[in-house]
Amino acid sequence: MKLTKTLAAVTAAAVILSSTACSIKSTSSTDSSAVTAESSGTESSSAAESTAQSAETSEPEPVPSIAESGTAADAVAASPSNGAEGMDITFGDFLREYKYFLERSGYENDTDGSNADTIKQARQQIIDAIIEDRIVRAKFADYGMTLSDEEEADIHSQVESGIESIKTTLKSTLASADDALTDEELTAQAEEKFQKILDDCGLTMDNLYAWQEITAMKQKLTDEIGKDAVYSYEQAEEQMSTLIDSLKSQYESDPAAFYGQTYANIWIPEGSRAVKGILVGFNSTVYSLMQQLRSANRNDDADEYRQDKLADIQDRYDEIMAKIDAGEDFDKLMEEYGEDGGNGTFLVTPGTEVYGKEFEECVMSIENPGDVATAVTDFGYYIVKYVDEVSVNADTLKASTEDLQAYLLENEKSKLYNAEYEKWKNEYSYQINSEILGLD
Repeated sequence: MKLTKTLAAVTAAAVILSSTACSIKSTSSTDSSAVTAESSGTESSSAAESTAQSAETSEPEPVPSIAESGTAADAVAASPSNGAEGMDITFGDFLREYKYFLERSGYENDTDGSNADTIKQARQQIIDAIIEDRIVRAKFADYGMTLSDEEEADIHSQVESGIESIKTTLKSTLASADDALTDEELTAQAEEKFQKILDDCGLTMDNLYAWQEITAMKQKLTDEIGKDAVYSYEQAEEQMSTLIDSLKSQYESDPAAFYGQTYANIWIPEGSRAVKGILVGFNSTVYSLMQQLRSANRNDDADEYRQDKLADIQDRYDEIMAKIDAGEDFDKLMEEYGEDGGNGTFLVTPGTEVYGKEFEECVMSIENPGDVATAVTDFGYYIVKYVDEVSVNADTLKASTEDLQAYLLENEKSKLYNAEYEKWKNEYSYQINSEILGLD
């Protein structure tokens, strides 16, 4: 059986290879684009609650605010030492992005001492990103490059898609706070909330487009600077071989912790099975209490508590099983009843405990593809259908190697771009006003 190929496997490959002699590095760099982002009365539950304790900590001292510092918007926050005109960065330029960071990160202010180090680091990253923006735009022009109408349209599309995602999150938050609101009201309030975020930060849609625009410019510069970069299929095969050896070693050393789903297009342990499942789950409070008991090494109490709480979900479980026994389509039932957010095929490797030991034992006990069994887990009843035994065939491995080759070629291009960018940074040698940015 061939599982659907995903880029996640290739990305995960790079993560593993980065810890080997291959030393593959990430292609990411600083980027200011932020838009393309029951209670139980039983003895067991009472005992579980008693295991949850809060550590006492002293209140940290507040720190000075940069967002409310009163610094003039036109004060120079950073300027190039080479005197290049039109390249200065004002405090207002910085403040817009800084306020947006605070808003999107959920910080009510920037004076909480417990967040001081994180926020200070963010300030540095923001000013570095704005400096990169200025330099990239200048070099983009020096190379005689422009963005086509199609590229500009794609930039707008990506920004608008990102905004819709943010508004959807806002709608969900609003709906959770007031379930009486209609969809129309939720949409209007989400629109209003998003616009308020922009207004409070001093941002316009043009700023959001510009953030995404710089990503496109960097990519075109990277492609130009790295146009002579090569990474052969044979090199990718060597890296893939190293990766597979690493995966085998991981699995052999700790099969219980191995999450084969991530690498399903690269290497799968022998005897692995593809399954589909319908979760009839406990509520979050029940699950949480069970985990507290297990954390306190009270597994017998947790098992007893779990057995007691199965009665709460028994009717729903019996309803689904009756339909399965009557021959109804498992996929449709999975879509109708499943509570775990997934409705696709997933991989279970021999000995894995990433889904729980009971789950793996249930899956491996099923005799024939198409048969159904039920695992009792800390999540609830998990009705499992055995789809087939799986392995990685030659075509799938070849396609994954080609994807890895493309990924590593982009890495080579990025190395060349990063080397060139370091030269550009030295050329402009920006002087940063650390005092007004709170970097001292």
